[in-house]
Amino acid sequence: MTVDERVIEARFFLGKLTDTGPSSEDSVHYLSAFLSASRSIMNQLLHDYSEKHGLEFTDTDPLNSRTFRNRAHSKGARDALVFIDAFDRAIGRLESNKYYEVLALRRNINVRHGAHPLVHNLTVMTQERINDTDTLTVKTERDAPIAVGPNVFHPVAAEPETGSPKNLSFEDFPGDSVRRICALYLSAIVDEVATLRAER
Repeated sequence: MTVDERVIEARFFLGKLTDTGPSSEDSVHYLSAFLSASRSIMNQLLHDYSEKHGLEFTDTDPLNSRTFRNRAHSKGARDALVFIDAFDRAIGRLESNKYYEVLALRRNINVRHGAHPLVHNLTVMTQERINDTDTLTVKTERDAPIAVGPNVFHPVAAEPETGSPKNLSFEDFPGDSVRRICALYLSAIVDEVATLRAER
């Protein structure tokens, strides 16, 4: 896959997430697929530039900023070193983005389904390594109902659900939609890819 194909894939799953009702279990799977696709974009860019500069990484070689830089040094590939310096600056800018910090850097992302008696807590595992491969999985838990009293802000009530629509939101950004946050996250990544391509 190319970087552009990775971006298309991420946008596809973002569209699916947008089109799917937040009460649907599919919304969580589309979120998982979106996060997996979008997280792969910068990795793919690194792979593409390792090929462009003839660094000769095999499929079994670990490829990250450090190994790229070491290989570029050992081969005397000055253009590759210029690229990896720019790449590291791009990652630094992304890591200072509050949406990127939550969606890409933290291991667990808690997602709540609405204010009703049986709230789902959905924990999206974004940085799990299985057989040396980045793997994204979803674990689901269910909160126990609790009584709501003065100054208690839990989105859980002891009475039956009223039928109000469920909302899908990140605990870190309770006042914002998952779709908007995901779109801003992807946009930040795509902007950094464009910046890196312009600097080459």
